[in-house]
Amino acid sequence: MALREMFIRVGFQVDPSGLSEADARANTFRDNLLAADTHGQQLGSTIATTGAAAVASMGDASEAAAGLAGWWETNKARVEDLGNQLIEYRGIIAGIAGITGGLVGFSIKTAAEFEAAMSKVAAVSRASEEDLALLTAQARELGATTPFSASQAAEGMTYLAMAGFDTQQTIAAMPGLLDTAAAAGESLGRTADIVSNILSGFGLEAEETGRVADVLTATFTSSNTTLGSLGETMKMVAPVAASLGVSIEETAAMAGKLGDAGIQGSMAGTALRTILTSLAAPTGAAAKAISDLGIQTTDAAGNMLPVTSILDQIATATAHMGDAQRAAVLEMLAGREGVSALSALMSVGASRIDEYADSLRNSAGVAAEVAGRQMDNLAGAMAEMRSAIEGAQIAIGNAF
Repeated sequence: MALREMFIRVGFQVDPSGLSEADARANTFRDNLLAADTHGQQLGSTIATTGAAAVASMGDASEAAAGLAGWWETNKARVEDLGNQLIEYRGIIAGIAGITGGLVGFSIKTAAEFEAAMSKVAAVSRASEEDLALLTAQARELGATTPFSASQAAEGMTYLAMAGFDTQQTIAAMPGLLDTAAAAGESLGRTADIVSNILSGFGLEAEETGRVADVLTATFTSSNTTLGSLGETMKMVAPVAASLGVSIEETAAMAGKLGDAGIQGSMAGTALRTILTSLAAPTGAAAKAISDLGIQTTDAAGNMLPVTSILDQIATATAHMGDAQRAAVLEMLAGREGVSALSALMSVGASRIDEYADSLRNSAGVAAEVAGRQMDNLAGAMAEMRSAIEGAQIAIGNAF
């Protein structure tokens, strides 16, 4: 069934008055094409002068249109089988149909907006013309092949540039960011901001973006946390954890378990930071409690032992105590800001935290897998189609 015929059929099923409107839209599209053709003949001499550039640009438009047609061939059965259920998607379909009106003008506007977004990327990153061409090509490719539009990809690139990523680092980081954003249902710009902050906090290179994306996705899909809450947690604890040799996987495991106990976001981050600093360099009451309990927190070289090793020692040393006495000891160790979190981690147990951290270390590919599942539905297909439409608009707009 042709796309135009589908619009007419759906409009008729939902509301008979939609039939005439659908025909009117189709006729407008036809008139626009005829007008464009006449205008093209009048500008023949100009096109002859710039023919090579126009052909090249229209080649991009043809490729974009072919990609859109390919999307329809892949998904038409799914859309056609919806029948009456398409009523709730009428707004989306009407929006797609509306693209036919003033196609060229709207495409030029879309292309201009994308160009402005990429100019911002260039300004922030101080990219050369060659680098900007590479970034632009990737943004358009991602817009054509993922649920995110080229303009959204440009927004993500801007955040990475603000974090100090160079062109090659940005290009390497983008696929992982898109997977994480799709898995979390977050905007690409927000996801880029969170992930880049965590990379900086742990002192990780841009090439580790995929690792961070997988660890975060594995955590928020297996605990009572979200990408946003993990971002807030890591913002508070990451620099301290990194300075003490605590990995992102260990930190995420503790953040996930705290999330299950209802301690999330910046509250969890502040509590973890307090626990780590208190155990690494205890003073006052904490130092006395550690000495009295015979707990060892550092190795012979003065480096902090694994957090779970210390938690295990605390559990053993306080096993004979009553609840009130144990609570008092934990407050001496972690202070008022950290005692709730330390109690929660103690309740989970060192072995379970270690097991969770190990699962996060083996989470490679999770972000892509979860993103694929999240988008394997009609809403995901529609999002991909909207991105493909924007790609077609950009290609057509660049041709004029």
